[in-house]
Amino acid sequence: MGGRPGAGPRPANLLAERLRARGEDMLRAARALAAALRSRGARDLILFGSLARGPDAVGPTSDVDLAVVMPGVGAERMHRRLTDLPEVLDFPYPLDLFVFTPEEWQQASQTWFVAHEIISGGLVLGG
Repeated sequence: MGGRPGAGPRPANLLAERLRARGEDMLRAARALAAALRSRGARDLILFGSLARGPDAVGPTSDVDLAVVMPGVGAERMHRRLTDLPEVLDFPYPLDLFVFTPEEWQQASQTWFVAHEIISGGLVLGG
């Protein structure tokens, strides 16, 4: 099926296999992080971006995009919230957290980005 006999999979297939395996690992890590954040009081956790479309959608530069709705986190800027937690610090992949208070989430859910990219295109984790 392409290449010399016994030469193994073609490079394109090997890359696709490795990216899929990476995507599966990223999804497991995102689910574990969601469980840890839920145990700390997070109410809603939505995975969005390429990983939410499945492991096959992950590319070599993909990160984990996670929206978190959590009471009591309003003191810092959205992208700096929860960054000091060990589960976040030790996360094994690039991570982009969008952390909202419930009140911020209610307002943000009316914006195009949140409504279409996160809510409509996202995957609810846990709960």
